[in-house]
Amino acid sequence: MKRGGWFLALLAGLILIGGAGYAGFRSTTPPTNAPVQTPTTVKVERGDVQQTVTAPGKLVGLREIDLSFGTGGALTRLDVRPGDTVTKGQILAALDTADLQLQVAQAGQNFLIQQAAYSSTIQADPSAVNSARAALASANTAYQAAQQNLGLKDDQIRVDCAGLEDAENFMLAARDA
Repeated sequence: MKRGGWFLALLAGLILIGGAGYAGFRSTTPPTNAPVQTPTTVKVERGDVQQTVTAPGKLVGLREIDLSFGTGGALTRLDVRPGDTVTKGQILAALDTADLQLQVAQAGQNFLIQQAAYSSTIQADPSAVNSARAALASANTAYQAAQQNLGLKDDQIRVDCAGLEDAENFMLAARDA
C-alpha cells in the first residue's frame, strides 16, 4: 500500500470513532426542550410510621415451648390454636384418661383384697399375734437394758439381739399366716 492509502484508512477510522462517540454522547444527554416534572410534595404532619416487608420465609415464635405429658395417650381436647395467647394455669390439651382410671380402680380393688386378707389373718388367731407382741416387747426391753448396762458382755448383747430378731420374725410370720 502506498503512503496515501494508509493516510485515507487512518482518516476514515478516526471519523468512524468520532461519529460513534458523538452518537453515544447525544443519547445520554436529555433534550433541552423536554418539560421538567416537579416532584410531588406533601404537607408535613405528625403521625405513626408503618413499614412493611413482603418476603418469603418461615415465622419462628420466640416464646414457644414444647409440651410433654407424663404419659402417652390420645388427645381428647385441644383448646388452643397456633397464634393464640395463653395464660398461666390455662388448660391447653387433655389426654384420654380411661386407661388410667381403670388402673386406679384395679389398684383400689387390690388394696381392698389385701386389707381383707390382713384383717382375716389378725382375727383368725389373735392369741398368736398377742404372744408375738409380748415376745417382741420382752426382747426389746432386754436389749435396751443391755445397752444401758455397760457391765454386760458382748456375747450377752448378741444373744439379746438375736432374741429380738427372733421375736420380730415370729410376729411377721404370725401376721402373714
